[in-house]
Amino acid sequence: MFLVTDATGHVGKAVIAELASQSLPFRFLAQAAPEPPVLPANAQAARCDFSDEASVQRVVQGVHAIFLACP
Repeated sequence: MFLVTDATGHVGKAVIAELASQSLPFRFLAQAAPEPPVLPANAQAARCDFSDEASVQRVVQGVHAIFLACP
C-alpha cells in the first residue's frame, strides 16, 4: 500500500494517475477538495490531521511507502 500526500497538487495528481493505472493499492490524502467521482478499485481516499497523532496513525496503517509532497 502506498500513501500519496498533496493529492490535489500538480505532482500529486500525476503520481495518483500513474498508480491508478497499476494494480498496486494506494491511499491518497484528500483535503476539502472534491474527490474524483469514481475511484479506481486500487484507490482509497483518506483525510488526516497532522497535528493529531491518532489521525496520522490511522492513515498510515498498512502503508509500506509514502510519497510525501508539500505545497
